[in-house]
Amino acid sequence: MKIIENFLPTEIHQKYVKLLMSNDFPYYFIDGVSHTDGTEDDFFFFHNLYGNPHNFNHEGGEIVSRYFNSLVMPILGRLPFSFNNLLRARINLFTRKQNSKISNFHTDLDEKHTVALYYLNSNNGETVFRTGEKVSSVANQMLIFDGHMDHAVIPQTDEKIRVNINLNLS
Repeated sequence: MKIIENFLPTEIHQKYVKLLMSNDFPYYFIDGVSHTDGTEDDFFFFHNLYGNPHNFNHEGGEIVSRYFNSLVMPILGRLPFSFNNLLRARINLFTRKQNSKISNFHTDLDEKHTVALYYLNSNNGETVFRTGEKVSSVANQMLIFDGHMDHAVIPQTDEKIRVNINLNLS
Protein backbone atom coordinates (compact mmCIF):
# COMPACT_ATOMS: atom_id res chain seq x y z
CA MET A 1 0.00 0.00 0.00
CA LYS A 2 1.27 3.44 -0.89
CA ILE A 3 -0.11 6.91 -0.07
CA ILE A 4 0.97 9.93 -2.11
CA GLU A 5 0.04 13.35 -0.75
CA ASN A 6 -0.41 16.34 -3.10
CA PHE A 7 -0.69 13.91 -6.00
CA LEU A 8 -1.85 16.41 -8.63
CA PRO A 9 -0.60 19.98 -9.10
CA THR A 10 -2.87 22.36 -7.18
CA GLU A 11 -4.34 23.98 -10.30
CA ILE A 12 -5.40 20.60 -11.74
CA HIS A 13 -6.81 19.47 -8.40
CA GLN A 14 -8.85 22.69 -8.12
CA LYS A 15 -10.29 22.11 -11.62
CA TYR A 16 -11.38 18.64 -10.50
CA VAL A 17 -13.01 20.09 -7.36
CA LYS A 18 -14.81 22.80 -9.31
CA LEU A 19 -16.22 20.28 -11.80
CA LEU A 20 -16.92 17.22 -9.66
CA MET A 21 -18.37 19.05 -6.68
CA SER A 22 -20.65 21.25 -8.76
CA ASN A 23 -24.37 20.93 -9.34
CA ASP A 24 -23.69 20.44 -13.06
CA PHE A 25 -21.76 17.15 -13.02
CA PRO A 26 -23.90 14.05 -13.78
CA TYR A 27 -23.92 11.37 -11.09
CA TYR A 28 -26.05 8.23 -11.05
CA PHE A 29 -27.64 6.43 -8.10
CA ILE A 30 -26.54 2.94 -7.05
CA ASP A 31 -28.24 0.99 -4.29
CA GLY A 32 -25.62 -0.48 -1.96
CA VAL A 33 -22.01 0.54 -1.37
CA SER A 34 -20.55 -2.92 -1.93
CA HIS A 35 -23.59 -5.15 -1.68
CA THR A 36 -26.79 -3.72 -0.35
CA ASP A 37 -27.45 -4.39 3.32
CA GLY A 38 -31.07 -3.35 3.00
CA THR A 39 -30.79 -0.16 5.01
CA GLU A 40 -32.16 3.09 3.68
CA ASP A 41 -28.82 4.87 3.78
CA ASP A 42 -26.75 2.15 2.04
CA PHE A 43 -26.34 3.93 -1.30
CA PHE A 44 -24.03 6.23 -3.22
CA PHE A 45 -23.73 7.98 -6.57
CA PHE A 46 -21.23 7.31 -9.34
CA HIS A 47 -20.13 8.36 -12.80
CA ASN A 48 -18.48 5.74 -15.00
CA LEU A 49 -15.55 7.00 -17.06
CA TYR A 50 -14.22 3.75 -18.52
CA GLY A 51 -15.41 0.16 -18.44
CA ASN A 52 -17.57 -2.51 -19.93
CA PRO A 53 -20.74 -0.64 -20.94
CA HIS A 54 -22.80 -3.82 -20.47
CA ASN A 55 -21.53 -4.67 -16.99
CA PHE A 56 -19.51 -2.11 -15.04
CA ASN A 57 -18.51 -4.63 -12.38
CA HIS A 58 -16.29 -6.45 -14.85
CA GLU A 59 -13.05 -5.63 -16.59
CA GLY A 60 -12.46 -4.48 -20.08
CA GLY A 61 -14.32 -2.02 -22.10
CA GLU A 62 -14.19 1.42 -23.52
CA ILE A 63 -14.40 5.11 -22.76
CA VAL A 64 -17.98 5.76 -21.68
CA SER A 65 -17.79 9.40 -20.59
CA ARG A 66 -16.86 12.60 -22.34
CA TYR A 67 -14.93 13.50 -19.16
CA PHE A 68 -12.47 10.60 -19.54
CA ASN A 69 -9.57 12.53 -21.11
CA SER A 70 -9.76 15.53 -18.80
CA LEU A 71 -10.14 13.50 -15.59
CA VAL A 72 -8.36 10.17 -16.09
CA MET A 73 -5.37 11.04 -18.25
CA PRO A 74 -3.74 13.50 -15.78
CA ILE A 75 -3.92 10.80 -13.11
CA LEU A 76 -2.61 7.97 -15.31
CA GLY A 77 0.34 10.13 -16.36
CA ARG A 78 1.43 10.57 -12.73
CA LEU A 79 1.07 7.03 -11.40
CA PRO A 80 4.40 5.77 -10.04
CA PHE A 81 4.06 2.25 -11.45
CA SER A 82 3.73 0.53 -14.81
CA PHE A 83 0.46 -0.95 -15.97
CA ASN A 84 -0.77 -2.59 -19.16
CA ASN A 85 -4.50 -2.00 -19.04
CA LEU A 86 -7.06 0.29 -17.54
CA LEU A 87 -9.84 -2.07 -16.50
CA ARG A 88 -12.32 0.36 -14.98
CA ALA A 89 -12.50 4.02 -13.97
CA ARG A 90 -15.30 5.70 -12.09
CA ILE A 91 -16.03 8.60 -9.80
CA ASN A 92 -17.78 7.86 -6.51
CA LEU A 93 -19.84 10.37 -4.55
CA PHE A 94 -20.89 9.39 -1.03
CA THR A 95 -23.41 11.45 0.92
CA ARG A 96 -23.05 12.30 4.60
CA LYS A 97 -24.36 9.63 6.98
CA GLN A 98 -25.61 9.95 10.56
CA ASN A 99 -23.18 7.28 11.76
CA SER A 100 -20.01 5.79 10.40
CA LYS A 101 -21.23 2.22 9.89
CA ILE A 102 -18.69 0.34 7.79
CA SER A 103 -19.78 -1.07 4.41
CA ASN A 104 -19.22 -4.72 3.48
CA PHE A 105 -15.63 -5.70 2.71
CA HIS A 106 -15.07 -6.30 -0.98
CA THR A 107 -12.63 -6.30 -3.87
CA ASP A 108 -13.45 -4.19 -6.92
CA LEU A 109 -12.80 -6.92 -9.50
CA ASP A 110 -12.04 -10.64 -9.42
CA GLU A 111 -8.92 -10.63 -11.59
CA LYS A 112 -5.46 -9.47 -10.53
CA HIS A 113 -5.34 -5.67 -10.51
CA THR A 114 -4.09 -2.58 -8.74
CA VAL A 115 -6.39 0.07 -7.31
CA ALA A 116 -5.51 3.76 -7.56
CA LEU A 117 -7.96 5.73 -5.40
CA TYR A 118 -7.75 9.52 -5.67
CA TYR A 119 -9.44 11.53 -2.90
CA LEU A 120 -10.97 14.79 -4.07
CA ASN A 121 -11.96 16.32 -0.73
CA SER A 122 -11.03 16.02 2.93
CA ASN A 123 -13.56 14.61 5.37
CA ASN A 124 -13.73 12.12 8.25
CA GLY A 125 -14.59 9.17 5.97
CA GLU A 126 -12.04 6.41 5.57
CA THR A 127 -11.05 3.45 3.45
CA VAL A 128 -10.50 0.51 5.78
CA PHE A 129 -8.83 -2.82 5.03
CA ARG A 130 -9.58 -6.20 6.53
CA THR A 131 -6.05 -6.08 7.98
CA GLY A 132 -7.23 -3.18 10.19
CA GLU A 133 -5.35 -0.46 8.33
CA LYS A 134 -7.32 2.72 7.70
CA VAL A 135 -6.69 5.55 5.26
CA SER A 136 -8.32 8.92 5.84
CA SER A 137 -9.97 10.88 3.04
CA VAL A 138 -7.54 13.74 2.43
CA ALA A 139 -7.93 16.11 -0.51
CA ASN A 140 -5.47 15.55 -3.38
CA GLN A 141 -4.23 12.27 -1.92
CA MET A 142 -3.68 9.07 -3.92
CA LEU A 143 -3.97 5.64 -2.32
CA ILE A 144 -2.49 2.73 -4.30
CA PHE A 145 -3.02 -0.88 -3.21
CA ASP A 146 -3.24 -4.47 -4.43
CA GLY A 147 -6.76 -4.98 -5.77
CA HIS A 148 -7.10 -8.31 -3.96
CA MET A 149 -6.95 -6.58 -0.58
CA ASP A 150 -10.42 -6.65 0.95
CA HIS A 151 -11.48 -3.09 1.70
CA ALA A 152 -14.57 -1.20 2.81
CA VAL A 153 -15.93 2.32 3.12
CA ILE A 154 -16.37 4.09 6.43
CA PRO A 155 -18.73 6.93 5.50
CA GLN A 156 -18.18 10.53 6.46
CA THR A 157 -20.36 12.22 9.06
CA ASP A 158 -18.98 15.74 8.72
CA GLU A 159 -19.04 16.91 5.08
CA LYS A 160 -22.12 16.76 2.81
CA ILE A 161 -20.27 14.76 0.17
CA ARG A 162 -17.14 12.65 -0.22
CA VAL A 163 -15.79 12.30 -3.76
CA ASN A 164 -13.08 9.99 -5.06
CA ILE A 165 -11.88 8.67 -8.40
CA ASN A 166 -11.35 4.91 -8.48
CA LEU A 167 -9.09 3.39 -11.15
CA ASN A 168 -8.58 -0.37 -11.54
CA LEU A 169 -5.47 -1.28 -13.55
CA SER A 170 -3.56 -4.39 -14.54
